Amino acid sequence: GLSPVEVEDLKEAIEKQQSKKPNYEGDGYAPDGTFVWDEWLCPNCESRYEVDYEYYDYCPNCGQRIDWSE
Repeated sequence: GLSPVEVEDLKEAIEKQQSKKPNYEGDGYAPDGTFVWDEWLCPNCESRYEVDYEYYDYCPNCGQRIDWSE
């Protein structure tokens, strides 16, 4: 059988395979006055990434699958 720790690891791995939508944060406005979302956060570990430059199917930090569908 699996130890309790192995069971937890397995649960985490399965959850990370289920894609989750990223959380967005913004702290600025574009020159035309529209609000700009400039960072997205991993919904699992909350690592921050640049919206326009860092676009991953999986979080590089924890492996969480990211759902980019609208």
